[in-house]
Amino acid sequence: MNVADQHPPTNHRRSSPRYLLKVVSHLWASDVHQAAVERLQLSNGEHVLDLGAGLGPATIAASRQIGSVGRVTAIEPSRIMRVAIHLRRALNRNRQRIAVQDGLAEDLPVPNCSVDAVIALNIVHLLDAPHAAAAELARVLTSHGRVLFVEEDLEHPDHSLHEPTRHHGAHSGLGEGIDTMSIALSAAGLATTVLVDQIGNQPAHVITATLAPITPTATVA
Repeated sequence: MNVADQHPPTNHRRSSPRYLLKVVSHLWASDVHQAAVERLQLSNGEHVLDLGAGLGPATIAASRQIGSVGRVTAIEPSRIMRVAIHLRRALNRNRQRIAVQDGLAEDLPVPNCSVDAVIALNIVHLLDAPHAAAAELARVLTSHGRVLFVEEDLEHPDHSLHEPTRHHGAHSGLGEGIDTMSIALSAAGLATTVLVDQIGNQPAHVITATLAPITPTATVA
């Protein structure tokens, strides 16, 4: 997902070439993507969903951690981004493990109970219907499935892409969006935790969620 589009400049001045290079490099691959994938603790043979895959850095990182029979499905609504992922896939040694599909969080093109892990980087602000997205995640997860949402905080002065004149006020609604997504996940039956954390040495808001265990119903003798 395009971090620059996520937090547009507030002063309309032309971006410097150096800053644009930093953004493109961050979108192509960063410590955030690698650290987020590692936090999922993937196992051999698992099916991973990269939701809002962007240029595919998390997809590529996950493909290295799921063994020869595992698979990663990159879901990306932007045609341009999908083309980029297809190109990366073609050049990647693990390409047989990677699939690329058009789709939205509110209407995932995968079967019920077929996904072991979902990673979603910088997409919470883009979700038009968080409750519908949460219901879809609950539908596609296996019984041991887990979800990781990461929203980078570019307004935080410790973020490598932070520029005060560029991002001032950009995150005024970030906490609210995170809370809304957390509530939606809980309503869909997922056990949810929200953290303000560091991912890949970058400040971020993090949501983790798993399918809540079903409490056995007592029987009457």
